[in-house]
Amino acid sequence: IRSASAKLIPDEADEAMAVRIMEMFERNVQATVNYRCADYAGRVDLYQAEELLVPSRRQPFAEWSNVCTHIHLHHVPGNHLTMVHDPHVQGLAAAISSVLAECSTSDKPSA
Repeated sequence: IRSASAKLIPDEADEAMAVRIMEMFERNVQATVNYRCADYAGRVDLYQAEELLVPSRRQPFAEWSNVCTHIHLHHVPGNHLTMVHDPHVQGLAAAISSVLAECSTSDKPSA
């Protein structure tokens, strides 16, 4: 059940991990199919992987722009799956930390 082109399951994954990954993938697909998005006026930070997992058929920034007006795009290392694992997770963490620091300073009352 390994998908070489999509690299959904790492080569080093044992059978139990492979099953968990596929179950999560199936739940994510079902959630995507069932989700109905509403307009949102708040800030949205979109963390987009620099590497494609599979050939791109979608434009996430453009799609989110249909329902959100304040989108901040952050490019992070890795692909959709590897951006949350070493060594790429440090780039994601740095991007999130930067946004949190910006939010915490902008929330402080002015003197």
